[in-house]
Amino acid sequence: MKKHILFILVLCIPLFANCQNHRGKSNTPKWAHKLPKSNSKIFAVGKGSSGSADIAYRKAVLDANTMLAKKVAPVVTSKTSRIISTVENGKTVEKRVDVIRQKVTTSLEGVEEVNKSQTREGELYLVYVLVSIPNQAISRSIVNEINSDSTLLAKLSNTKMYNDLLSEANR
Repeated sequence: MKKHILFILVLCIPLFANCQNHRGKSNTPKWAHKLPKSNSKIFAVGKGSSGSADIAYRKAVLDANTMLAKKVAPVVTSKTSRIISTVENGKTVEKRVDVIRQKVTTSLEGVEEVNKSQTREGELYLVYVLVSIPNQAISRSIVNEINSDSTLLAKLSNTKMYNDLLSEANR
């Protein structure tokens, strides 16, 4: 009887070890699967892996910022689309707004690292990073770009659209 139990245990040990490995691979943090929701911030997650913990972290941050930029671009487009309706000499100031969109999307300030998770799987480090940017920072970037263009500022400074954007930026 003892031999049968020992034999069953010997067969079951690899099975239990395999279960342990599958559980280890699901070390993804909950926030990586379901991003936090907020009316005042935009969130994104990045993932990086490497034999070096530092490189894995840097990859995760780069990935998170890329994902954030993809999410921020439509917000910038939406906010600047309201500005396009302003007319200059019978023509829409679309080219300037497109430049503002590009500058704002590439030079966003105010990105914060909200959370980080690092695990090791064999020889590799796996890092997840959660980042966010406040809507206020996006509005502030748009306002700064408008303010740097004196012609555009002169056309927009007395409009409701600009004032709404300015008040959101200064909250």
